[in-house]
Order: sequence, then structure tokens, then C-alpha cells
Amino acid sequence: MKTLLSIDNLSISFTNIDYQVIKNISLNIYPGEIHAIFGASGAGKSLLAHSVMGILPKSAIVNGNIYYKDSLINTNNINNLRGSNISFIPQSVTYLDPLMPIRKVLKEISHSDIHEFLNKYKLHTNILNMYPHELSGGMIRKILFALGVHSGADLIIADEPTPGLDIESALKVMDDFKAITKDNKSVLLITHDIDLAINVADRISICYGGELIETANAKDFVNAGLLRHPYSINLYNSLPQNEFTYQYNIDTKVNSECCYSELCFKKSNQCISPIETHIIRDGIVRCNNAS
Repeated sequence: MKTLLSIDNLSISFTNIDYQVIKNISLNIYPGEIHAIFGASGAGKSLLAHSVMGILPKSAIVNGNIYYKDSLINTNNINNLRGSNISFIPQSVTYLDPLMPIRKVLKEISHSDIHEFLNKYKLHTNILNMYPHELSGGMIRKILFALGVHSGADLIIADEPTPGLDIESALKVMDDFKAITKDNKSVLLITHDIDLAINVADRISICYGGELIETANAKDFVNAGLLRHPYSINLYNSLPQNEFTYQYNIDTKVNSECCYSELCFKKSNQCISPIETHIIRDGIVRCNNAS
């Protein structure tokens, strides 16, 4: 299957720090899927999104390549791709122009679509004459979402799109994402809510310590025995519905470059070897002890 977006061996560091914040991440997004990237705060999820959009700070040092429909994304074409082919729903609610009323913010969306959106998300038409500082954080998130889904882009990158939304609105957002995929468009959903990822996504990639350690079908998260990486297994077992049966081992000392080696319950002398990424049971995992 042809890829919509390919990230090839991406690493990101900054001139003012002496380590890589993102390390050798490779990832494929296919047409018609919701692909969730899960990770705790600081795992590198938002940086990954910003690198695709070409909005990293000037102090960023980037290695690796990103392709959109097999064409390399670079400084010459990113401005043409951004907003038309690849749309971004940012995590921060400060992205809207503070001097522009919402009516102008939504100017590219048809009149009928705007009013359908306002009705669906229970927003009064009077917000169209308001400025961003007059809206709540939840209202701004809805506006940002509207801009993303009505852009016509083949790929929407949504960075934590639901915080601040009521449950009903959050569920509608997820339903709208699912509807997009029926038109062969794709959503890259960045989230720290693993339950959300499991219930909405087709595939889930797990980030830990700036590395992509496992990519699996969402259905694999119904049973810890279907997962491969020790962190993914612990993540599943630590969910409330699974009685917090977390396993760890801090006693065995192993010289390893693995980002999870300090706590890993499977660490062994195999971890001394370079940590390899390989395919196990239709999933991709970066661990020498994965099974």
C-alpha cells in the first residue's frame, strides 16, 4: 500500500542541549486510517508533529527525511503543503490571530458548513463576531478543529484535540475524524490518553523517551499478551480496568542503550547488543527481548 506520510529515521536535537529529544523515529501513515501516537508528556509527540509541519524553532537540529506521497518535504514545498494537503490542529489555544474575529478566521469555510458546525457543537452564531480572547479554551479548540476538518487536506495532524472539551463534544470530534477516513483521508492523532487511542485509532504507535518503541493494531490493546514491548505490556496492565498489575525490575544492571532498560522487567544480557527494530506478529517493535 502506498503511504500518505513517511517519516524516515528522524532525529531532533537543539543547539542548547547535548542529547537527542527525538531519536531515529520511522513511521508510515496510510490513506484512510486514524494513526494514534501515544506517549507521556515529554515523550516527543508534539515535536514530531511540528517537524512534519515545518514549524520547529530555529535552534532545532533535524536529521532524517519526511515524505508526503513519496515526495520529500523540504523548505521549498512545505508552505504549499501546509494547510492544503496537510492540516494541523495544534495543542495550544494561542494559535489564532488575536486581532482577527472568528468570522475572518473561518473565512475559507462555506457559510452552510460554518452554521452546520456551530449547530453540531452547540456554539452560538454570536461568536463569529468575537475575538479569540473572548472565547473559552474549549470554544477555541472547536474553532481549531473546524479549521482542520474543513481544510480539505488529505492528512490532519491533531495534537491533543480534546482537552477542555465536554464529553459530548469530544465524542463528536472523534466521530468526525472517523468520517474523514471514509473519504480515504487520514488522521495522525497525538494523545496522552491511551483509552482514547484504543477506542478510535486503527493503529497505535507508542513513544517513550523520544523513541518509537512499538507500532501495533489498536485491537492488540485488548490483551496484554498481544503486545510486544515490555513498556506497552506494562501500559496495558496499568490501566484501571486491568487492576494496575505493573511489572518492573530495577535490580538487574545491564549496560544498554534502550530507553526503557532501567525499569524493564524483561531486561537481560541481550540488551547489551544494539537495540533492533523488527516485525513481530504484524507489529513493529524496538526491543531485543520482545516476543
